[in-house]
Amino acid sequence: MNIPHPLIKIACLKINPGSCFLDFGCGLGKDSIFMAKKGFKVTAVDKNQKKIEKLKQTIFDKKLGNKIEVINQDIGDFIIEKDKYSLISLYNVLQFLPKRHSFKIIEQVKNRLLKHGIVVISAFTDNDPLFEKENKENKTFFTHQELKKLFEDFKIIFYKEKRITEKGHIGYPEPHIHNVVRIIAQKIKS
Repeated sequence: MNIPHPLIKIACLKINPGSCFLDFGCGLGKDSIFMAKKGFKVTAVDKNQKKIEKLKQTIFDKKLGNKIEVINQDIGDFIIEKDKYSLISLYNVLQFLPKRHSFKIIEQVKNRLLKHGIVVISAFTDNDPLFEKENKENKTFFTHQELKKLFEDFKIIFYKEKRITEKGHIGYPEPHIHNVVRIIAQKIKS
């Protein structure tokens, strides 16, 4: 539960403790909890009420109440405060949104992230097995190198497109394959 995504562990080493972290689509909050314990000021946003309630209980149990602000809201409706966040995560959330919404969110992240701030994204590619099964109008699947091109004005710290095996999760309890793209990028211009 409290083991963060590996890219979050890498990214947090590149920013100062005490900085602000925005966890978009936080789910049960494993990255938010990790970052709060590391001394970051955390804003966790998710539209799933049940997951938010579980996260609030975990925050209470771990006595992290003053370190994590939890917001039950669709990330597409959340307005990022300009120059507040040093790290913004969009980890496994964009594939649930129409591509035009994902692009608007990415543009907002790029424009409002603090200079020298870091963005972390993990999303599906159009090589994913779900690509042929899903309504492509309602989901985001990135083409080869597309996410990298969206961040060509940032410093790319990490970029990889790969096939992974999921052990299973809520909604898909059996092991399954996904094709993902993952990026860590740093804003170098104001």
